Amino acid sequence: MELSNVWGSQRYLLILNCLKKKVPFYLVIGFKSTSFHLAHLALAREVGWYVKKGGIPYLIGSLMEKGLFKDISDGDTKNKMENFLTYFSKYSEVSPSSSRIIFDLEDKLFVFWAYRAATLVRIGKISQLFGWSKDETLARFWIAISQAITFLYPQLANERSIPTLVFVDPFQAPYVELAKILAQKLKILPPSALYHSVMPNLKGNNKMSAKDKKNTIFLDEENEKIRIKLFTSASGGKLAQEQKEKGGDIEKCIFFRIIFSFLPLNFVEKVYIDCQLGKKLCS
Repeated sequence: MELSNVWGSQRYLLILNCLKKKVPFYLVIGFKSTSFHLAHLALAREVGWYVKKGGIPYLIGSLMEKGLFKDISDGDTKNKMENFLTYFSKYSEVSPSSSRIIFDLEDKLFVFWAYRAATLVRIGKISQLFGWSKDETLARFWIAISQAITFLYPQLANERSIPTLVFVDPFQAPYVELAKILAQKLKILPPSALYHSVMPNLKGNNKMSAKDKKNTIFLDEENEKIRIKLFTSASGGKLAQEQKEKGGDIEKCIFFRIIFSFLPLNFVEKVYIDCQLGKKLCS
């Protein structure tokens, strides 16, 4: 598999060893109450590949994070999460029956280990990892603990000598480090991590997010609506004659970033070169 979105890793040799020996390893996919969009599609396809290679998927829904700030008793939160799981299963080609699906606040073992973890690490250490001031709320500390336990949960619930692979972006690096600290104290393997570049929104000024409906592509949208969104997305295009002579500024092109995430690298490379040489025009 071509991992064009991956720019870094930690302790990935453990996973490579599992792939080589064809022995099982855990996969952790955290998810929230959100609509399924293009960035999730890239993750689903990647997870599907690892499952075919022996990965055991754990999909862990975060009720704790939202519940600290909003009422989650109306059922809407769980409905959105169930909808997310439906799309994830479809595009990863991983059936729900072959996945371990839990919701943090509803899983007694998860809650036990979250409380246990809270006794093992100092507030000052967490603040140092995240760069938080003394004015930060306790809710933020609970979110950090919960995320770290999410990364460690498969080992805590099962066989502790099996490596775990987590899929993260740069903003989640402190959570990975906190999980590493807790793993050492709990005498289990720290998670292996694949760091992915953040998929930008269609304007290129932020990451793609379900909160930004205008500049995010959702998988349940009609094709025509998606086409219009792509057509109006940010690009590095210029006037036709100038682009033919000087080439386009492909680093600003959101459409290129999208195909970079989903299409074969040999095709992506050709698009990149053709754009730089002015052979392809933006339209």
